[in-house]
Amino acid sequence: MNVPFFPFSCLKKKGVSPRHPLPRPVSAPERSCTDKALLCAPTSQHRRCYSLAETTTSLSSHTKEELQSRSEKNLVTPRKGSWEDSSSEDLLPAAMRVPRTGWVYRNVKQPESVSDHMYRMSMMALTLKDPSVNRERCIKMALVHDLAECIVGDIAPADNISKAEKHRREKEAMIRITGLLDEDLRKEEYESQSSHEAKLVKELDQLEMILQAHEYEELEGKPGRLQEFFTSTEGCFHHPEVQAFVNSLNKERADHMTKAGETESAKTAQLNSRTTVKDSS
Repeated sequence: MNVPFFPFSCLKKKGVSPRHPLPRPVSAPERSCTDKALLCAPTSQHRRCYSLAETTTSLSSHTKEELQSRSEKNLVTPRKGSWEDSSSEDLLPAAMRVPRTGWVYRNVKQPESVSDHMYRMSMMALTLKDPSVNRERCIKMALVHDLAECIVGDIAPADNISKAEKHRREKEAMIRITGLLDEDLRKEEYESQSSHEAKLVKELDQLEMILQAHEYEELEGKPGRLQEFFTSTEGCFHHPEVQAFVNSLNKERADHMTKAGETESAKTAQLNSRTTVKDSS
């Protein structure tokens, strides 16, 4: 079956609340949800993809000041005393609890977790059409590339931790985790970008980030608020399929920003008109 690129339909099952219960914009079209995921083309009607991960206590309630030392506070400890003696039963809840720090610092309500991020990346990899790509390897890489964050937390630039120190902590964490992974996935392939698949997964990583940023802007009704995430990824996309989606996303976002600007201008003009009438009377 020729599957269109990226499944951005609603994956919410009946009776299961999405991770992002913020009200949708009035202009957002109604969409039906089925028990099975619908694979569809990247249209404006089907760009959202909700994780079915159980909603757990989030760290998003902390203030920025409280999270400054998050490299220590966000550590998730295994139930069996040490990561060498732990199992995937420890990692999965950890991945569900640790939020993506960039969204926390931008005051996004109920931000996605590490597992949300990796899951949608794996869905992106699943629907790749490039025959030269080892799709299975991309999926596996997407599902494990951020596991270290379950131990050290999702360290963001605002944490004022150097790249070298961040790499050291994550490398040490991955060494602890490697006993739980297949030998084929223990290599630092993703970090070193040593393969075509690793480079593509890195692009999916950045694509998922800007897609999420766009969704948060829409859900909050504030187009353009998270521009810095788009700016940071300029020139980072090279794979044709990814580039095509990024172009489509940027166009849709630009249209929404233009409409938002026109609406704001109309409101301002109307307010000025009322003020003028009141003054003249």
